Amino acid sequence: MKHKFFSLLSLFVIIVITAPASGMAVPPRLPTTGEAIQSPQDALNVELIAQLGGVTSAVAIQGSYAYIGVGPRLVILDISNPSSLVVVGMTQPFPSAVQGVAVSGEYAYIADGGAGLLVVNISDPASPTGVGVYDTPGAARGVAVSGSYAYVADNTYGLRAVNITDPAHPVEVGFYDTPGRAKGVTVVGGYAYVADNDAGLRVVDISLPSSPIEAGFIDTPGFASEVVVSGTYAYVADDSGLRGVDISNPTSPAEASSYASFGAAKDVAISG
Repeated sequence: MKHKFFSLLSLFVIIVITAPASGMAVPPRLPTTGEAIQSPQDALNVELIAQLGGVTSAVAIQGSYAYIGVGPRLVILDISNPSSLVVVGMTQPFPSAVQGVAVSGEYAYIADGGAGLLVVNISDPASPTGVGVYDTPGAARGVAVSGSYAYVADNTYGLRAVNITDPAHPVEVGFYDTPGRAKGVTVVGGYAYVADNDAGLRVVDISLPSSPIEAGFIDTPGFASEVVVSGTYAYVADDSGLRGVDISNPTSPAEASSYASFGAAKDVAISG
């Protein structure tokens, strides 16, 4: 009986959806209390007028502010009093949900999925404003900034090196097509450490941003999602848990320790 009910429900849905194409008239929906009555033409002219909330997938901290990706927006929090966080500003909605955030000086750099790399002026935390965009070929998942360059983990399109000397006009200068799907990136010294999903941790020599080249790698047991570096160790968030990787020799990274998490580790940060 249950299966029959869902079969009938599926049939009903198909009939309703396809009715206009077959010439059948679909009766208008009655408005609820307090709802304005719209004409069929009004229903076709849909415009986004507001948006609030969403999944929080990225955060960066600079000074007394936290820069957080909340759904398709960058939200800025005053964290000077950790027991009483205050929202001081937020951007207009971006094309996609924020996947990664890096902050350098007066700018925040946003990995915005299919929309690529976005540059936001945060000199006035109460009024962050988009100033530049570089549409990467893939789906931007993570970003790190070093000097005049932003390094974007661009999913199936690997690591992209973008010149941000002019924040209003970022331009790609080089790339390295990693073997996996680049999800997260951290830059230390002349190396970019890329969490490359099914291909583990890749160490990319970026001493020449126009020609990044792989220097070493270690294939983690699961799917690497994020990486941070402290001293001579890289800490990788992997489906199998947290992996501690000795990178004292970047050309030959070696696992030094691990911690099996109860679920799939997706992100990692270091304090002390």
